[in-house]
Amino acid sequence: MNRTAWGALVVLGCAVSGSTGPAMAVTVVLRAVQVNDTPITPTDSVTIQPGDIVVSEAYISGWDENEPGGRLKTYQLTVDGLGSYWSGDSGSLLPAGMDFFGGAVPCHFLSDCPPVFNSCHIGGQCALSCNSDSHCPSSHPRCHFSGLCVGADHDPEAYSFVDQEHPEHLFAGHLVVCAVRHAPFEFTAGCATFYTGVPDDGEEHYAATFAFEASNDACGPFTVLFQTEPDFYDSFIIFDSGASYLIDTAPPLEVNVACPPVGACCLQGGACENLPQAACGQRPGEWHATNLCGDSGLTCPRILLGRNPWTAR
Repeated sequence: MNRTAWGALVVLGCAVSGSTGPAMAVTVVLRAVQVNDTPITPTDSVTIQPGDIVVSEAYISGWDENEPGGRLKTYQLTVDGLGSYWSGDSGSLLPAGMDFFGGAVPCHFLSDCPPVFNSCHIGGQCALSCNSDSHCPSSHPRCHFSGLCVGADHDPEAYSFVDQEHPEHLFAGHLVVCAVRHAPFEFTAGCATFYTGVPDDGEEHYAATFAFEASNDACGPFTVLFQTEPDFYDSFIIFDSGASYLIDTAPPLEVNVACPPVGACCLQGGACENLPQAACGQRPGEWHATNLCGDSGLTCPRILLGRNPWTAR
């Protein structure tokens, strides 16, 4: 598996950013192929549990439609983090192995950020910027090449990459440079061939592997989308002729995270909310697995503040 530095593709991104041509009806599909360590039949809709990792593969096809006879030389695919990571009912579905300080908190200005952050980073996320490891807290002791503090185990490249040895790789047999770039809201992969591009043969071709991890409190349907609007890290293709196009046909990957069972949670003061057991314990509350608030057989006692005698029933 050949993985290279992101620098070469950043140069390509600069070359087309702001000057990329019209949207093109090339097709990009993202299919789940593995859950945790278990391969599954490729699908665009998968059900997982909180804490699971789902591995997906992106495929490209149909670039001949807008550029007849054109040879594809470069592609870049970017996951729309803002539109994907928190699209479920609760929790998150983040790139597996990603551990930026503070997670990913959106912002327009530094004033939008909690005091623990010192910048509103490019891409629109609150960040703890750094120039060296000494600028980072013990919880996230490494200064990442992006200039942000990350955890000691931050290693998204171990889960998401471009497999240049994949038998269906778009540039199989070509001399190429490929890379994956991770930032809190930008999750990008791409390749460029140094010589002649490849013609459209009517088949789907592998482009990249993207892996996502459901948080322990994740619940509901998450929709993983590609960035198809003009942006520095958008999704595009470039032909030998130099013509470049945004990609606008990218059906989403649906990741359904099974929600934990809900029961009546009796709170201090006698109030009641229907919550999962873990959420009830955080309030704190007394959880009733077989009852919901309003059931005739359920009575929530008034509990003195400061007392926490709760155990699940």
